[in-house]
Amino acid sequence: MLLKYLLLYIKGVVGTMNKKIIMISIVGLFLLSGAVGFSAAGNKIVEKTFSSTLNSNVLYVGGNGPGNYTYIQDALDDASNGDIVYVYSGTYYESVNISVSIALVGENKDTAIIDNLGNWYSVIKIDADDVSISCFTLKNSGASGPPAYNHGGIAVYTSRNCIISDIILSEMEYGIIISQDSDTVSIINNSISQMALAGVYITHNSQNIFVDNNEIDNSWFGICCRKDSSDIFLSENHISLCESIGILVSEIDTVEVSNNHLFENDEGVSIIDSSDSKVTSNIFEGNTIGLGLSNVEKYEVNLNNFLNNERHAFFSSKFSSILRDEHIWDANYWGQSFLPFKIIFGRVGLLEDYVIPPLFYNFFLIDHNPVKDPYAI
Repeated sequence: MLLKYLLLYIKGVVGTMNKKIIMISIVGLFLLSGAVGFSAAGNKIVEKTFSSTLNSNVLYVGGNGPGNYTYIQDALDDASNGDIVYVYSGTYYESVNISVSIALVGENKDTAIIDNLGNWYSVIKIDADDVSISCFTLKNSGASGPPAYNHGGIAVYTSRNCIISDIILSEMEYGIIISQDSDTVSIINNSISQMALAGVYITHNSQNIFVDNNEIDNSWFGICCRKDSSDIFLSENHISLCESIGILVSEIDTVEVSNNHLFENDEGVSIIDSSDSKVTSNIFEGNTIGLGLSNVEKYEVNLNNFLNNERHAFFSSKFSSILRDEHIWDANYWGQSFLPFKIIFGRVGLLEDYVIPPLFYNFFLIDHNPVKDPYAI
């Protein structure tokens, strides 16, 4: 994981991410791997490493060192921008609100547990820029009460430059919520299961959101992106057994869906009322419908494997978009065929701006270069 964070930074994947906060996340990984030592008996830490690298204060929660905090929120209330809050293994019955730029690091993602006891709000709420959270299990977010999208494991509101990694979430309404104009948030290497609504929910004008290398299963939606958000990048996620849709994209300007494995969902990926969409190098396997595209202005579907879906793909489009040649299907694997091309059946709407409801007619598009063997994705 440390190498992955470094690569993300070098490649600029996290956009304008504050360098100090990325370094805090990396140091958090060092701590967990033993490169910088902690001891539950006495808070042993190489202070020189922190002071020379980050000039960060370290606040401890749990364990039995002198002056350790009992509650995470108490440590956060005393923290300043740039501090690290390190949480020893144990179960902490509280909800957490982060309002300063800090790194919140659990000792072990399986044994550092935050239990919200079913309260209405999210287990962790981020309301600050430059925040990193890693290595926790989160339990018992509220299942009812207004507003609905508060009922998640982690909620990020109006925040920039945040990383959420190595978190275990299960049995909530939402796993991770990104909302209210949040910008440049990375969701990496989390395990999300049994969400009543969505594993990851991105909404309300959020932008530059990176969802990478997560395991999401047995939820209504795996990842749901909507409400005029933009620049969404979904890659290397394994999404399976979703009752509705593995990845739903609605009203999004610029989305890239790449290198994901969509397995045995009702629908693998559905993109609706969006623009500038790229679907590349994914595996659609065993879904009722692999890929659906409805009223998408300008998209590319390239280099994917479509395997054993009841229906591999369909589209619904305005005829004007067809005429502009903005829909590209190229070099996908569709299974064995004697034909040198693949026909994708769908519908086009005529007079869509003048007739309600619009007139739809059966139509088709062609992948002119289907490959004979599946890609090693």
